[in-house]
Amino acid sequence: MIRYSALKELNLILHEAPGEDGDWGWFSREHAVIVDAVLQMLGHPTVVMDGLLIMQDGTHSLATIPLGHAWNMIYEDRLLDASVTTHHMTSHFKEFSRIDTKRPADCPYPIHYSEKLPDTIRKPDRPAGLYYYRKESFSFNAALLLEDPYQFIHKPEPGTPDLLESYGRDIFFKLAYHIYLVQQGQAKPLSTSSDDLLDAVATSRSGARKKVLAILDGSAGV
Repeated sequence: MIRYSALKELNLILHEAPGEDGDWGWFSREHAVIVDAVLQMLGHPTVVMDGLLIMQDGTHSLATIPLGHAWNMIYEDRLLDASVTTHHMTSHFKEFSRIDTKRPADCPYPIHYSEKLPDTIRKPDRPAGLYYYRKESFSFNAALLLEDPYQFIHKPEPGTPDLLESYGRDIFFKLAYHIYLVQQGQAKPLSTSSDDLLDAVATSRSGARKKVLAILDGSAGV
């Protein structure tokens, strides 16, 4: 569906080490916006999911509250989560960096999905696994969402520059186009030596908005 190299590139660009406030640095909503756009550019029907993720391994558990979690659902039955990585959490969880229910071998844990939230988060006997709970789903026009990603992602606190202010109004178009090119084998992943990978995308993908819109128009006619 989307090559591992492309998903790995997106994760590298958008991932940060966990913070002390419960933010695991996954940027799940930003991941979901870009994956949604790339899937639509490839001609695949997809929706963006907003919900909750619980990870359980023995006595160690992680619940994405109060921030919530986002992922993509393809053809209504394929869960794809490009944001989750346990690279910084291997003292408690096995390492993995992609969730795709059509490729379960990529994850060392069973993957569970439910259309509703659990009755309680506290369940000490929950078997090891990843538990996705849907709250709401969204069908976005990819072009409109890339133009205004704050239809879905969280707006930063007042006085804090957002991504559009920091990297330009078309940064999400540039991100989507870059990942699309990596997916298609038309571009190589960015060098990990770059201090700011988002800035590297912003400066290297000029004209991305026009190119993305043309691809989306073409895929809509498939």
